[in-house]
Amino acid sequence: MSRPRVAHLIRTWVAPSETFIVGQVLGSVRTDPLVVARKERPGARELLAATAPPPGERSALLLTGDGLSPLAQRVADLAWRARLLTEREGARMAARLRAAGVALLHAHFGTDAAFFAPVWRRLALPRVASFYGYDAGKTGRRAFGLGRRYLARVFREFDALLVPSQDLHDDLVALGAPPAKLRKLPWGIDLARFAPVAGTNDATAAAIATGPALRLISVCRFIPKKGLADALAAFAKLCGAGVAAHYRLVGDGPLAAELATQARALGIAERVQFAGFVAPTELPALLRQHDVFLQPSVTAADGDKEGVPTAILEAAACALPVVATRHGGIPEAVQDGTTGVLVPEHDVAALATALQGLARDATRRRALGAAGRSHISAHFDLARQNERREALYAELLARRATAAGSEAR
Repeated sequence: MSRPRVAHLIRTWVAPSETFIVGQVLGSVRTDPLVVARKERPGARELLAATAPPPGERSALLLTGDGLSPLAQRVADLAWRARLLTEREGARMAARLRAAGVALLHAHFGTDAAFFAPVWRRLALPRVASFYGYDAGKTGRRAFGLGRRYLARVFREFDALLVPSQDLHDDLVALGAPPAKLRKLPWGIDLARFAPVAGTNDATAAAIATGPALRLISVCRFIPKKGLADALAAFAKLCGAGVAAHYRLVGDGPLAAELATQARALGIAERVQFAGFVAPTELPALLRQHDVFLQPSVTAADGDKEGVPTAILEAAACALPVVATRHGGIPEAVQDGTTGVLVPEHDVAALATALQGLARDATRRRALGAAGRSHISAHFDLARQNERREALYAELLARRATAAGSEAR
């Protein structure tokens, strides 16, 4: 018996920071994934090389603009600038999905679910939408309430709304989402890839954790909600207290120049490395070269906030203790005092104190890291979370089949 085909809808396949979506698509076992996007990033198509395309298609990635006439393509590109999908694109894509035998739609980000309305309203299929963070907090505040109205149709027309944390669940309820449709289902990470140094005994681990300088790392986009300005300020306090330490920031973004200027102004530029993005294949080894993971996330001025940051899960799985803030879904990934240390948002002094305490206690760092690995294994295993996601698909498909049978009678 063939597996049901699931179309994963996302405006752009796929940003470097959206590995949590890639893991869901490629981690499908009981369903055949098919990605539908408006745009693709260079090299993104190769991620799907092992995924079988539907009959008549050249890959498992379908772009809404494929096959449009030159005039229709120009109109579609103009609409894209306003973040709209044209009716012509929607009609053509709905026909392609129908021909491909798609049985269920899964939109990634609530905003993308709304964007693809010209596709899904033409298809009487079960619909799932995953919300990840900004698509609840930031979008809900846009344009004097228009953002809330933008999501209202998704709340009404989709069968299940997935969230990674209780915090995001509460945000969606406040925006008008029906509680009965909400399911808390965090994504997971590959525990085989993100793991502590293999084969280390207690003596080796102790040597790794007691090097000449404390090695801190953050992995994220350089945007306001990541709290990197607070991180640099806290790191400066740590250095000012006489602690030998180095801080590596992995990533890039609109705040890169501003953060580099801040590091120079604080007199810590020689101890801070802006490493840029690293390939996903290199990240586990890089994490294992550090002692503490730092992510003091905050709610940005425009309402943007975290769901559950994937980088925190990856670092904890590598047995790094995490210093972060009580923000969004972070408290569900980091147990304060057990797997890491949590402080209030924007509390630079508390951040510095937490770092200073860990710098002077390698034994505690190892204990927190080991507990973090156990916590991630129990609650954020990729295979287990994908199994839960596909069980939801099966539930919705069975419900739709039962309803269709009742109508036929």
